[in-house]
Amino acid sequence: MRTVSSHNVVLFAAQGDTNRYSMWATGSISGGGCGVEVDPEAGLFTPLMVGVSDRSDWYANSIYTDKDGKDVLIGWITEDNNFTTGQPQGWD
Repeated sequence: MRTVSSHNVVLFAAQGDTNRYSMWATGSISGGGCGVEVDPEAGLFTPLMVGVSDRSDWYANSIYTDKDGKDVLIGWITEDNNFTTGQPQGWD
């Protein structure tokens, strides 16, 4: 989760759903900025906007900040090449 212009940004994908897509949501933690008293200890995320990030096999992400202060998003995808469990893939 990142804070951008006083809103939090969350990237996520539903695990185990064959129709999952990576999603984004902007909002606030525990209602801050949504007309609800802020309670950071509660850990409740109140979304303001939600959307699809990508319609591929992207299922996970990591966000890093580079040396210049820019956010870098790395996304993981599944590989669908009809392999069987335990079959070498060339990268493992």
